[in-house]
Amino acid sequence: MGTGQVQTALAFIADKNARTEYEGGHMSSGEVEETCLARMFPDFDSLLDDGQFEVLAKSVYAPLRLWAMQKVSVSLHGDIDESTEVVA
Repeated sequence: MGTGQVQTALAFIADKNARTEYEGGHMSSGEVEETCLARMFPDFDSLLDDGQFEVLAKSVYAPLRLWAMQKVSVSLHGDIDESTEVVA
């Protein structure tokens, strides 16, 4: 799995719309815009075909996501109003 599939993998393990992350959607481009990915995996279904993406996403990015959720915190500094919602 290359670096171009990070957002797709994170969306996949978070049960979010990984297809949209990969293929893009209304007013957003997907990771498939990266030429080398488009040649090997022209769409989300081809990315999933051999089962390796799911295995790698779960084994590599699930622990990273868990670590980030448990150990990473965000502190606001500067001119940001405390009522501003921060999406992590």
